Amino acid sequence: MLGGIDACFAKFVERERALQGLPASPKTASYDAFQKTCVQAGFSKIAPKADLKMLFLFLHEMPGRQATGYLSFSEWSLLKGFHSKAIAGSPARLRRIIEEVYGSVDEAFQRMHTAWLRRALAKGLKQTALAGLMHCVLNPKPSLERAPSRASGSSFLANLANSRGPWLFGKRDASPLSLSKTSSSQVSQECNA
Repeated sequence: MLGGIDACFAKFVERERALQGLPASPKTASYDAFQKTCVQAGFSKIAPKADLKMLFLFLHEMPGRQATGYLSFSEWSLLKGFHSKAIAGSPARLRRIIEEVYGSVDEAFQRMHTAWLRRALAKGLKQTALAGLMHCVLNPKPSLERAPSRASGSSFLANLANSRGPWLFGKRDASPLSLSKTSSSQVSQECNA
């Protein structure tokens, strides 16, 4: 009739080129080109009750992309999935392979699901971390101060001692004033003690 799925689509775009008067064949075909090619090939005689418009819309909407009103080659190629020779024997062969490798279909599903879930969780965690980082970068809070320099380390430690208590540094009875007078090396020695 039209010479197979690939040859048929080539005739659609050739008809589209003729309808639009283009110098080269386009990559997509409109409903008019689709309908005229099917009628010319005698499709309406083979299947008189077939709704060409419904077929066109089905193939066009199936991939889930935004509707353009034109049929692309990838959309038209969906018809290859309806060819019975493409799947003959495959389900039984697949089941046999799954049972040989995994023991049962349920075990295969569990292992595939676990592997997928591990990747999905890692990806979700990365996306959440990046979203949080971008939120902090794009919406900085004015109350946050910059990190203290090494020169102001003792005042930083004093502020830390005031906010969290001196016991962080090994002395429960130390006052914040005595901590601010200690050097950073003394504090690190006390922390290690």
